[in-house]
Amino acid sequence: MGWSLKTLSKLWNVTILILVLLNILGSIFSDQVRGNIVTLVDTISSSGLQGLAVAIFLLYIMRKVPSHFGILVKAKGFNKEFWDSL
Repeated sequence: MGWSLKTLSKLWNVTILILVLLNILGSIFSDQVRGNIVTLVDTISSSGLQGLAVAIFLLYIMRKVPSHFGILVKAKGFNKEFWDSL
């Protein structure tokens, strides 16, 4: 049971990291992605308490992304070393 939960946790962390990296790359190269992110931030900020709850939840989900990004750079890509260090 513990093994499967650990694997699911690693998959969740890798998925969030990939989504954040794709958003960063998309923001650099595509006007549409940048516009979507601006619209999302505007919608969240103008939604009152529900928007605040969503913003806190998104920040909670992405709390480990900087450390995982550092691990990804140190492992030089998505490989077994990266997977084992999560």
